[in-house]
Amino acid sequence: MTSNPVGYKNLIFPVRANSRSGLRLPAVKAGAATSVGAYEGQVSGGRVCIFKFDNHAFLRSLPTWINHAEIPYRISGEEMEKPKTHVFTTENLPERLKLEYWSKELGRRLHTVEVSCQQHAAFHGGVESTSMGPIAVTRYFGPAVTIARTETLLRNVPSLRFHLVLTQDGRHVFSQLGRTIDIASGDMVLIDSHLLSSSVKEQVTDARVISFSEAFANRWIPQVEHCAAHVLNGSGGWGAVLSAYLRNLNAEILQAPVSLYEQALIADHIASLMRFAFKEAGLPKKESGQARNLRQPGELHRSMVLWLRENYRDASVTAQTIADAFRMSVRNVHHVFLNAGDDISFHSMLRDIRLDAAIHLLAAKDVEPMSLAEIGWRCGFAEQSHFCRVFRQQKKMSPGAYVEMLKAERRAGTP
Repeated sequence: MTSNPVGYKNLIFPVRANSRSGLRLPAVKAGAATSVGAYEGQVSGGRVCIFKFDNHAFLRSLPTWINHAEIPYRISGEEMEKPKTHVFTTENLPERLKLEYWSKELGRRLHTVEVSCQQHAAFHGGVESTSMGPIAVTRYFGPAVTIARTETLLRNVPSLRFHLVLTQDGRHVFSQLGRTIDIASGDMVLIDSHLLSSSVKEQVTDARVISFSEAFANRWIPQVEHCAAHVLNGSGGWGAVLSAYLRNLNAEILQAPVSLYEQALIADHIASLMRFAFKEAGLPKKESGQARNLRQPGELHRSMVLWLRENYRDASVTAQTIADAFRMSVRNVHHVFLNAGDDISFHSMLRDIRLDAAIHLLAAKDVEPMSLAEIGWRCGFAEQSHFCRVFRQQKKMSPGAYVEMLKAERRAGTP
């Protein structure tokens, strides 16, 4: 097998016997890649197919297609890198600002919340957050606090909807969906950011949180939203295994240089353990009438918009696609959007999300040059002509004219 040339990366798929049938790469537009090759070889006695690229923008777009096709893959030749880590502490802040800044940092890493503390004058705490592929691992600590997600704050929809909270020290009382549960040290609870919630730490605050999107969770745990506000016992069974795994995700492990593949592998480890623990606890299970009534009217619409933001790159997405994902009729999908209060239909929402993404790519100063066909393809437009037609209808100019306008503004020094 030939060596990996400098600047190249390999994408490795398992394939059946000597055949490559059923495995197709997305169409590569002319000029999008200067060299694309493919060959087969033996790796650890198993048959694999290796695709070789020297165009990294094209490579970055492949995981979306691969995940959609549900094909297992790994990337070889990657440089080792440290996961992105943010560390915040109130140590050097003025006393009057410590609680406020800690609350804001918690909102940035998880979701926007209101925090109150009786020890306001002597408050000291910290937030440590690390991105690990499709998940984020956050630890927050401090004195006894009350954390609430109110109706006003629900308008701020985080990209990572669900948070699995592991209490590491002290007693924790959590409320959501009309349920109030006591969580002992080592126990866990799943929080849904789309719903009202409150959390009272009665002694000290020390929790580790695994945050993940709805799309990632549903690949492992269908109807994961029905697992929210149920305690996972950390003292026995799969709950104990999951609790121990999370407690051992310390700073030394999280900040060690690892490949993107290894980061995704850690995320899959956690998701699989969650699946076993929830199943052992009899979850997900059908909600009671009270729990269904407590869900906010706009929750379904927010969930659908978030789903579109995560899947807009797929040109095959239609109202039927999202209806299948949410287990409802196409008619009900249109009803949800038309009754959300902002008078934006499903088709208009999908179009606007795709156009916003395209404008971002057209306007980005540091992105490598891409053809209009590639930009359209990456934003969910199957054909360049369709992309240009929709862009002109909404922006009253062609994508090319928009780029030239931006160049003229930059030359003139305007923002």
